[in-house]
Amino acid sequence: MEEIRGLEMKLNEELNQHLSEKEQLTRCLSILSTSRICAWRNNTGVAKFDDSRVVRFGTKGQSDILGFVKHGPHRGKFFAYEVKAKKNKPTYHQHNFLENLEDGGCIVGWGTSNQLVDLLEDKDLL
Repeated sequence: MEEIRGLEMKLNEELNQHLSEKEQLTRCLSILSTSRICAWRNNTGVAKFDDSRVVRFGTKGQSDILGFVKHGPHRGKFFAYEVKAKKNKPTYHQHNFLENLEDGGCIVGWGTSNQLVDLLEDKDLL
C-alpha cells in the first residue's frame, strides 16, 4: 500500500522534466505535507529599503525547504531539500550546506519532486 502511495505521488517522468523550479517547489511542499516531515519554504536574499538600508537574510547556499522529522517525544531529525528543475544541480554553496547537514546526521537531498518521493521512500518517511 505504501509503495502504491509513493507511486501515485510521482508524475510521469517526461512531464516532470518540463516543470519549472517554482512548480517543482510547490509539488515538493505538497508531497511533504502528506509525509511525516513538518516542512516549510525557506528563503534567502536581500531586501533594499528607500532609506538605503540593505538587509540580508538566510545563509548562502541554504536549502529551499527546511523541516524536521519527529522521532518520538522531544526527539527529531533536521531535514533539508534543495529543489532543482530539469537537470540542474546544486551550486557550490548549496552542496556545502547539504553536506554539512548530512555530516551532522540530518536528512538531506536535492532534485525534482519525483526524486523527493524516492528519498522519502528510501528513508521510510511516507
